[in-house]
Amino acid sequence: EPVFLARPGATKEDDGVVVSTLVADSPDAQSFLVVLDAETFQEVGRASLPHEVKMSLTFHGNFTSKVF
Repeated sequence: EPVFLARPGATKEDDGVVVSTLVADSPDAQSFLVVLDAETFQEVGRASLPHEVKMSLTFHGNFTSKVF
């Protein structure tokens, strides 16, 4: 479920970023959140999670008391 986030003051439809989760399907792989330029779809950022943290397929309902 990718989410588009417009740049503040954007004047074009694709002026912003697309944020999406990529969930690992094996114990050896690492889940991460990726940020893509909405116009070019080039990766501009990534946040990896520790292996013991399980990521949902969507941004909805993700809560934790753990501090990272």
